[in-house]
Amino acid sequence: MSEQEKQTNEQNNKIESPIIPNVAYPLKPRSNTTNLSQQYFNRLAGDETSAFLFNDSGLWHQGIHLRASQFPSSEFENDKICAIADGKLIAYKVDSEYKKDSEVEVPMKSAVYSTGYFLLKHKMAYPKDNVLTFYSLYRHTAKLSDYPPKKRYVTKSADANPVTIKDRRGVVIAQLADGLIISIKSPNSKASRHEIESYQDEQGQIHRPSNGDIWTIYKGSYHQEEDSTQHAIPFLSQNNIETEADKEVLLSGNRQIEVKAGEVLGLMGEYNQTGKSGEKLLHLEVFTYDDIEQFRAKAEAAYKQDKEKKGIKDNFLYVARGSQLYTVLKDEVVELEKTQVEIMVPLADVAKQTVKKNTDKTGKDYYNVQPYLYSLLENNNDGGIYVDDSHLTHGLLFPGVNVFKDEAHEVSIFKEKIATCAEPEGTATPEEKDRLGPVFKEIWQELDVDKDSRQGEVQFEAGTLKALLTNPIIRRRLTGIIVRHKSEWSAEQEGKFEELKALMRKNNCAEKAERFGKRVADLGIKLKGEGFDSEQEAYYMHPLGLIGWLAVTGCQCGKKLINQIKCTRYGKAYGPVYRGNKKLNSYSRWDYLISTRKITQDEKSILLAMSENEGNMDAVHSYDSEILTAGAMQKTINSSGEGELPIQMFKFKQQHPSLFDKYFKCCGWDVDYVNNKYIAYYNGMTGTRLKQFLRNECSVDNYGKVVPNKAVAIFAEAVIVEEYQDLQIEDFIDRLNNKALVKKPKGYSYQIVNYVKSNLGKATVLDHDVNRPGYVGEDFAEALNYFYRNHPNISKDPSTWGEKHKDYEREIIEYYGNHRRGTDMVNRFKKLKGKL
Repeated sequence: MSEQEKQTNEQNNKIESPIIPNVAYPLKPRSNTTNLSQQYFNRLAGDETSAFLFNDSGLWHQGIHLRASQFPSSEFENDKICAIADGKLIAYKVDSEYKKDSEVEVPMKSAVYSTGYFLLKHKMAYPKDNVLTFYSLYRHTAKLSDYPPKKRYVTKSADANPVTIKDRRGVVIAQLADGLIISIKSPNSKASRHEIESYQDEQGQIHRPSNGDIWTIYKGSYHQEEDSTQHAIPFLSQNNIETEADKEVLLSGNRQIEVKAGEVLGLMGEYNQTGKSGEKLLHLEVFTYDDIEQFRAKAEAAYKQDKEKKGIKDNFLYVARGSQLYTVLKDEVVELEKTQVEIMVPLADVAKQTVKKNTDKTGKDYYNVQPYLYSLLENNNDGGIYVDDSHLTHGLLFPGVNVFKDEAHEVSIFKEKIATCAEPEGTATPEEKDRLGPVFKEIWQELDVDKDSRQGEVQFEAGTLKALLTNPIIRRRLTGIIVRHKSEWSAEQEGKFEELKALMRKNNCAEKAERFGKRVADLGIKLKGEGFDSEQEAYYMHPLGLIGWLAVTGCQCGKKLINQIKCTRYGKAYGPVYRGNKKLNSYSRWDYLISTRKITQDEKSILLAMSENEGNMDAVHSYDSEILTAGAMQKTINSSGEGELPIQMFKFKQQHPSLFDKYFKCCGWDVDYVNNKYIAYYNGMTGTRLKQFLRNECSVDNYGKVVPNKAVAIFAEAVIVEEYQDLQIEDFIDRLNNKALVKKPKGYSYQIVNYVKSNLGKATVLDHDVNRPGYVGEDFAEALNYFYRNHPNISKDPSTWGEKHKDYEREIIEYYGNHRRGTDMVNRFKKLKGKL
């Protein structure tokens, strides 16, 4: 085969990996739940003002309303607004006090409302050069005083000495007086020194470490205090952004904040109609300025190629009108009639049944769509209503979605002007007032339930709008509509209400006209930047539709690995073990960690050198004194449910809430921070009870055999997720800099970091600390004793060694590496030297 033929073949076999952000629902449920999307649609159907595209008055509405009263606090965390997708916070606004629609409050006539918002920017790509940038807007957020008082970290010496800031080598960067403000990256770390992001000197100047450097402060040299005179949005404070009230704030460059799906942005605020009070709701919208049809066309071409090579995993079910329906009775598939409606639903929300009778050995999958049909079929007898697997696809293709373009940009869905429709004494007839505008007439045709059984055009009739808005099935069907339109927050749209205001004044409602006009003006968004511009046309998508398109398939909960768990023995104890396959040297996201300053190039070299000595990143077992041990560093849940592994789980929960929910929480594992302790649970169990549960099926009788263990399999599948692998790597580096190197050799005044500068030295210390942490200080001290016995005249202060430091260190590490206590330490050191 020629070189050109090889290149052509490689190109043809290339699989494109999509860039798909993780997604989450905006209001988090309080407990594990199935078919969460349908719960959302059911609750939205109870609120006529909440619909996508139009409200109960027929006004254009580019988002949905999530009303706190429809999502009760007993079932949802209905006060906290969560990001619906990974992205960046690029702008926000917070009211110091809610706006009023009139200067003087008039009972039953005036109201208060929030104009606050969070604006996030996201992207997806498939193939990699086909990028769709989209935005999510969260409106009507809480006023500033609803957030807690501002917290800050302030220096306070633990003794008579000044507070010292040190770099990663232990060199003093600054000495600070008490009472100066610092920013702490990880205040809950159990390390003796905590990493800082910045400090403020006595002149008020802010100092930050340069790229790749790490500054630390002794954990007892600062405390947290509240400033009761100031309030701040916690999410902004945690990212060193000062909260500014009553203005639209654009975050540019490095001020933008990385946001993970499911992460709490802020609190829901009030939005009251005339005469109402205390009504909390979130207006949520999703839109893009990119050509969505062009994106879909390119994605479909890549999907056709990748699907044949199994390069992309289907996550969505789209059933077109006229598709065959089935029921399953006693493992027999029976044909029913054909569906008259479209069904579009994330695969995670559909129950699957595999039928093996009259199929090949693997069987054929069928999916139950009964909950998404308008009415049950007469000849179905509780066997469910199914479609076959030919309807599987991926949400990146916007399956079944119709794109409409409204060139008129009217503020209502009707053909007549809004003032004409509202005029009780006008010349327009009721029939003329009910006529839909051209685009919404097309949309109405598309939404009609009996579309395939009628001839001619569907007529809009009085009362039809309300019926549609209260039907959860039709509400879901709205996810298949995307409309290009001008934003309801634009100044141009504001002007289209002038005729309506004039009509109000004509009918002696001048005060009402002023209140209405003030509200419309208050809600306008004038901010421009980072591609956002409310004066520009955008494609508006149903937020729940987007979540469904990008959602990964439901919780796997150990299905992949459950039959790879074996029973092993440790002394006289038997327990489950999964040895894993993922070595440190096969980790693939080094460039990401380096570019985001999580690690340095030297630290990467240290970990790669150690990789042969460490366990697999996906190894999990439960057979010794601990409840569970997992990961390359073999972190554990100890016998009381605490330990380093629960701390690592909690970090993952905080940094990647949607992934934690998918891989841990929805499968039974959870972790809580209670009374300053991190406690891990499985199905509510911890401590001795959990330890016994994990080992129940293991005994001398099945030693060495496969023993399916769901809880262990779940954990093994979770720790191999890319983002959890990142955390394992970061924890190695944290252990190196904040635990291993800061230990003091027994009988010496200086930390190990003062003696060890080379990558080999650091790797040797970390290798020991991971495996025998209790011996590091004593064994390194023994190496120093050996060194000083041979060189009694050399200073005990390593900072004075100067150019000889490299030679002295080499001699110390040579002895230490070969005399450390632990398993196979000489051979481990030999491997490190071979790499470094």
